[in-house]
Amino acid sequence: MMVLAIQVIKQLRKDSQMREAVGLIQRETGNMLNDVRLLCERVNKLKGHFGQTAKDVDDILTSAGKIEKRAGRIEELEFDSDVQPELPMPVTRALPAAE
Repeated sequence: MMVLAIQVIKQLRKDSQMREAVGLIQRETGNMLNDVRLLCERVNKLKGHFGQTAKDVDDILTSAGKIEKRAGRIEELEFDSDVQPELPMPVTRALPAAE
């Protein structure tokens, strides 16, 4: 009878430890889920920054291409020593503050 009582006590203690471990595992799993959510938010934010950077680089390349074309047109102008070339009137436009 004494052996049976000792086994029951051991089993009860083991069950108590398992319940305690389950609670700890559940808390840690909840913390990990929160960390994963935060990580996803931060990755998406960084992705947005990279997207904006790529757009800015594309805009810069567009401007550089326009400058290159204008320089090419200027290089193509031929000047006779007797004749002054008739240059087109420069086009002026107001630039927005962001450009």
